[in-house]
Amino acid sequence: MKVIQKFFLFLGVILGVSTILFILFRWILDPTQMLVGQRMDSETLKNIQEELGLNLPLHQQYMLYLNDLSPIGLLNKHHQGLKIIGNIGIKFPYLGFSLYYKEFVWKLFLQHIGATFLLATISVLLAFISAYLIGKYLYLKNQISYFRWSVKITNIFIATPSFILSILLLYIFSLQWNLLPISGYFIQKDIFTLQNYWDLSYLILPVLASSIRPFSIFLQMILQLLKEEDQKDYVRTAKAKGLFNHQLYENHIFPNILPTLISLFFNWWGNLLSGAFFIEYIFDYPGIGKLLVESILQNDYPMVSGLCLITAILFILINTMNELLLIKFRKN
Repeated sequence: MKVIQKFFLFLGVILGVSTILFILFRWILDPTQMLVGQRMDSETLKNIQEELGLNLPLHQQYMLYLNDLSPIGLLNKHHQGLKIIGNIGIKFPYLGFSLYYKEFVWKLFLQHIGATFLLATISVLLAFISAYLIGKYLYLKNQISYFRWSVKITNIFIATPSFILSILLLYIFSLQWNLLPISGYFIQKDIFTLQNYWDLSYLILPVLASSIRPFSIFLQMILQLLKEEDQKDYVRTAKAKGLFNHQLYENHIFPNILPTLISLFFNWWGNLLSGAFFIEYIFDYPGIGKLLVESILQNDYPMVSGLCLITAILFILINTMNELLLIKFRKN
């Protein structure tokens, strides 16, 4: 029953997000002004407005916008689908056509999501595993005195913007020590054989820049949770009975703090999957964050609005998965 409720809530949130983005990009921000920024002549601008439906009244634009996003609706020349009755059919949601890249928004998203998925997944796993191991070591060694110092140090990384951390890493490891490449993708092409090969050194700095802040938050949360659990009566009783710290941690303490850690893990994974904009742009990493920044700079209105909607839905989907997993975890 809760799964069905979550599903309808998920659809409702997507509708709400879609409406907010429509208001933002069609009402508050004038898309015509974004298109004029591309220095088009009046005739070309008029044709594009007609193609995008920007010359229609706002309520008609909204209905066409929802029809484009709906998997069931009226089919037109933009939609690929199966007709059921007349022009009504099942179709693939249409998110627009990029004016700068001359390609469908969905297609460009699919070309870049793999790079972002890899960067986000490696970064959040590195951050989580490192914080977990450090927190576990400090607890098992009874190094409670180091908790305060750990919080002070990690607060510095949490307060530092990601683009500042990225620039510092570039300056130290690339410009000063010349250990790692400045920017680029880890899939490189040999200039002689024209064959692709992997150079994972291109992945190190983006991963470090993406994982430092979540690592700091993970470590603070783990240390705080361990400190709270250590003060509970069942822990004191277990210690009084001579239960070893390792057994106590594995059998009682860690299962109690695991739901909170799972929730935090999925939240950060969703954040990074939605696009580490500055990190990807600074390191010239071909993910959806870099694609969105470049689209903004090019005043590519369909691309910007489409990517914002996709990343919002992706974030909502990750958080819904998180909630369903927690429901199942609590049942067990």
